[in-house]
Amino acid sequence: MNAELTSAMIRRSSAIDGASSSSNRELVGVCLLTNLHRASDAVSVCVEALVHESIRQHLYRRECANGAFCDLGDEGRYRSPWSGNRIPLHSIIDASLVWYGILGLWCQLAQTVASDAEAAAARQRVAEILFGFAFVRETIEAPRFPRASVAPGIIELIGHMARVGGAVTPSSDARGTIGAFMRASEQGAWSEDLRSVLRQMRESWRDPPAR
Repeated sequence: MNAELTSAMIRRSSAIDGASSSSNRELVGVCLLTNLHRASDAVSVCVEALVHESIRQHLYRRECANGAFCDLGDEGRYRSPWSGNRIPLHSIIDASLVWYGILGLWCQLAQTVASDAEAAAARQRVAEILFGFAFVRETIEAPRFPRASVAPGIIELIGHMARVGGAVTPSSDARGTIGAFMRASEQGAWSEDLRSVLRQMRESWRDPPAR
């Protein structure tokens, strides 16, 4: 993380509701953390935000070295599977790659929870991220999504990562949400199961994304 993120600026703003983080591809290595004092768990929010923005900086550096992952001039807006908001093409691409990294972070954090409350928070966060991945493939395969404006290797990589959305869900005849399924997992075994899935997916990815 230190190699990617050189500066984190902290501010308070009444114009933004709640805690958030952001960065700009024109200022690689710098991120902005806003209203951390409003977070119910400032430590977890800050850790996730720093990892989130560090991954973004890595992506920006890759793009500076090898070319943009997608057409940065695309004027369309596409539904984010995580926030539900309509966001630019480059933001959808970044989000898919960043949230996969954040999923790995929470799988690691789940190994060190010190209370039932921390375990529940980790389960909830992972369930929210997995829920988004359950709809990523639908997003990038939608008729109006400009697949031709995205590097083929990036499309392939996102499709590969989207598999995690169904990797820990119940069988087709089971009922309930991803969160309920995870809560039913004995003594937090879901975290190791998911870590194993992520490891298998990493090992099965043939090559880094190509232009």
